[in-house]
Amino acid sequence: MHHFIKTAKENLQNAEYIGFFDVLNQHVPEGQKIQFSELRKEYVAGKTEHNFSERLTIFLDLLHAALPVPQNQQQYRTALLAKTEIEHADFSHCLRREFTEILLHHIFVRPKSINLTAENGMGKMRQLEDIKTIAQQHSIRTALVNLKDFRLRYENFLMDLALQLQLQTTTPSSFEDLLNAIYTETNQEQCLIMIANLEVLNDYKSNDPRYNAQFVASLNNLKNKDKIRLVCASRVWLNEVVFDNETSVLTLHPIELPTTLYDTDIEAEIIRCCPAIQDTQHRQLLRERVRGSERPPQLLEHVLAKALSHYRPEGYEALLTQWIKQYGK
Repeated sequence: MHHFIKTAKENLQNAEYIGFFDVLNQHVPEGQKIQFSELRKEYVAGKTEHNFSERLTIFLDLLHAALPVPQNQQQYRTALLAKTEIEHADFSHCLRREFTEILLHHIFVRPKSINLTAENGMGKMRQLEDIKTIAQQHSIRTALVNLKDFRLRYENFLMDLALQLQLQTTTPSSFEDLLNAIYTETNQEQCLIMIANLEVLNDYKSNDPRYNAQFVASLNNLKNKDKIRLVCASRVWLNEVVFDNETSVLTLHPIELPTTLYDTDIEAEIIRCCPAIQDTQHRQLLRERVRGSERPPQLLEHVLAKALSHYRPEGYEALLTQWIKQYGK
């Protein structure tokens, strides 16, 4: 990590915004200077929004991803996606456009094995699905599995991965067999494996016993594989997994999903999912209600599903209030 990125991150953690802007002032590349200037103007004018700190965090991550790796930290492994491919990728389907770009840099350019963390209702599965769509657009073999669906059937977990990765070996007996099949059958093609609800390993004692320390070691070993990338999602960072009072360390890089949505992200999702809401005031009211909720992505999904079949301009505010009251019931 560049020293000025580290200093800026420390300033941000301590809410020292002046120091944050000062330390980055000479290091922001041309393509990000406008956004940097706008953020600084907001702070100087005292017009910062409720999620200003989070916006600065995302900007810092984007800056970090855009900068070359320091010479003493360079990794000479081939990236699955080049930076230019990511910058020109189609993000039109994404719920969190900027954050998705950050994740792509971490997964494919840095590269790292990722543990994406967020409480339920914050859109972890949607985030994985958005990454899957982009990876497949770039001809990367991709598998997304929900571990909760397979916690009692380890062989079905492996089978589902093999089928999604389009392997000829559809019944591997171990994770190592799956990896061997990837290397022997895919003709040097790249693969992305994503596992949702990884906390299942700790949450249940009745899991298939083959989810064990060897399974955790296999996940750790993926960071040493040039052809394979790994992304797991869980409520909290799963750095330790306990099997029969024996602790295994899972060495995935933790990245926290933002707890809020940008207005631009909410607006884009409304247009994608329910274009019938054309009244700008109606969309603004929906954005305000979603921003003020504890789980913005889940509430937005719920309301748009209701609006898709029940929206009408007359009495919209009352309808919106009703839909929000029904959320979670």
